[in-house]
Amino acid sequence: QIEEGERYFVGGFEVSGNTIFTDRELLGAHALRTGDPFSPAAVDRAAGALTDYYTSRGYLDAFVRAERIPNLEDRSIDLNFIVVESEKFYLESIRIQGNTKTKSNVIIRELALRPGDVFDLVRMRTSQQRLRNTRFFEEVNLTPEPSGVPGRRDLSITVQEGRTGNLTFGAGFSSLENVVVFAEVSQSNFDLFNWRSRFQGAGQKFRIRTQLGRRSNEVLISFEEPWLFQQQLAFGVDIFRVQTNFNSAFYNEVRLGFETFLRRRLFELVEGRLSYRLEEVDIFDVDANAPIVIRDARGKETVSKVGFSLLRDTRDSFLFTRKGNRTQLLTEVAGGPFGADVNYYRLEGRTAQFFPTFDSMNQTVSLIGRIGSVDPFGSSSEVPFYDRYYLGGPDSLRGFDFREVSPKQVGEPIGGNSFAFASVEYTFQLAPQLAVATFYDWGFVNSSSYDFDIERYRDNWGVGLRLLVMGSPLKLDLGFPITTRDDDSRSPQFHFSFGTRF
Repeated sequence: QIEEGERYFVGGFEVSGNTIFTDRELLGAHALRTGDPFSPAAVDRAAGALTDYYTSRGYLDAFVRAERIPNLEDRSIDLNFIVVESEKFYLESIRIQGNTKTKSNVIIRELALRPGDVFDLVRMRTSQQRLRNTRFFEEVNLTPEPSGVPGRRDLSITVQEGRTGNLTFGAGFSSLENVVVFAEVSQSNFDLFNWRSRFQGAGQKFRIRTQLGRRSNEVLISFEEPWLFQQQLAFGVDIFRVQTNFNSAFYNEVRLGFETFLRRRLFELVEGRLSYRLEEVDIFDVDANAPIVIRDARGKETVSKVGFSLLRDTRDSFLFTRKGNRTQLLTEVAGGPFGADVNYYRLEGRTAQFFPTFDSMNQTVSLIGRIGSVDPFGSSSEVPFYDRYYLGGPDSLRGFDFREVSPKQVGEPIGGNSFAFASVEYTFQLAPQLAVATFYDWGFVNSSSYDFDIERYRDNWGVGLRLLVMGSPLKLDLGFPITTRDDDSRSPQFHFSFGTRF
């Protein structure tokens, strides 16, 4: 049985007891407005916002309490924020406890506070969240403590070490790679130069991954130092060997090499990445009936290239994204001053925007766009076919077979030098680990560089499922081609694979 009663609203605001800040400064710190429906929880948040206004400026012992003054005639409740002020404190020193394997400097570099700073409780809570986000620790607690010095407080950090190493193995199946088995050893709190601590504690990233399958094999060794020279500059290197047999029925491919990179936050949320990649590409088991461009590429070629990219990512989640944007601009230069056997440069842009529509079932619209071109220069008359653009498959035009959308010779895709792609997808999340999607994809690939003529576009529509399996997203999509060309397949295509479309 429910008795609803009368509805009350927020009336006027007053502040009392404040001498450091004005009424206007304090009342501007909360989000409540006159006429809002009265909510005790919202009043508590407003009092907390005024308290944070003091504690973020070093007044650690300040406290704000909201006094409620009801007016029964117009069903409004006035609020008087009663302030108890305190003296201002500065950070004296930092004390760390519980880090049995993680080095103290790894913890300190994540802090938003330094000795001598105004002791800001908001920045202290930010520091606590940063330490939790490293996933090095099972528990993290930051608290201010007396220092014995007037006007000074110490920062006490207590952590409990967590497990940061993993051994993962298993098997999988996808529409591209067929059956695969894999094993991976990873350490997210690695220390390259400290064998006494079993190579743990410096906050570096290390992993070794092997994957064997019917249509692909891979070996990867990866290392990253996220704070090179104790600066927010990441350095990494990947050593790899990848064999793929699913690109074409006319040849097989092996790539062997390494890539090293530097990555840094440049401004706001924009991240810059500078990389160098050296790889040997081996095209073998070439069929006698393969297109001439593939037969001419038989054997080994060396590719040496430098790349630079800018990335801005504001997505709220990497799995079931509801809002935010991911935009990347990429340029590469292969050959020329960097040597090796091929010469080309690449310019490419990618963006994805997510819009929440209805809260029921977390309904979301996503818009994806990509455009790019690659152009040979110098002694190279053309870009090698294995570094050209192709569309089709689980991550692009889902109504077409893998790499099917491309200029062709004797019916075999040989890649193009220019492309554009766009996609719109609407998802409904039926359960925490299950979503349903409907989508439309559009795109083209043209032979010439900087040729963005849309005459030979393809498009498709389809439906799909998004599943979260053991923490990894599984995509299942059934695409139906709408516009086809030449000898494109006109039958629906079913794709399933792990990972996101980025």
